[in-house]
Amino acid sequence: MKDNIEFERLFNPQAIAVIDASVGMGGGSFFVQILKNNKFPNPIYPVNPKYDGKNVFGCRIYGSVDTKPEDPPIDLAIVAVPAKFTPNVIEELGKKDVKFAHIFSSGFSEVGNALLEKKLFLF
Repeated sequence: MKDNIEFERLFNPQAIAVIDASVGMGGGSFFVQILKNNKFPNPIYPVNPKYDGKNVFGCRIYGSVDTKPEDPPIDLAIVAVPAKFTPNVIEELGKKDVKFAHIFSSGFSEVGNALLEKKLFLF
């Protein structure tokens, strides 16, 4: 385990990505609304390839984390995709140097899918 975890990036992120945001209240859009309602001062990047270019609560939805503006970097991702997609999302976020992710998915060891959950700890 790293001894020098950059907790400042977790608790005061420069930007947050919300993975699986949609144009309605489904998926991660709930988190976009919460961030906007609480006046999160930094960029929020909703991500969902199905809604690329659309808007949710005043934020443009991006098709992937690769297509969002370069600056500021994403420090925290809120991941609200189905469990079967979560390991791939986490891997992609790691490639983009996103250090922290809150996973809001079900379907792991709580329903007997411990192998899928263990995949998350490989990253």
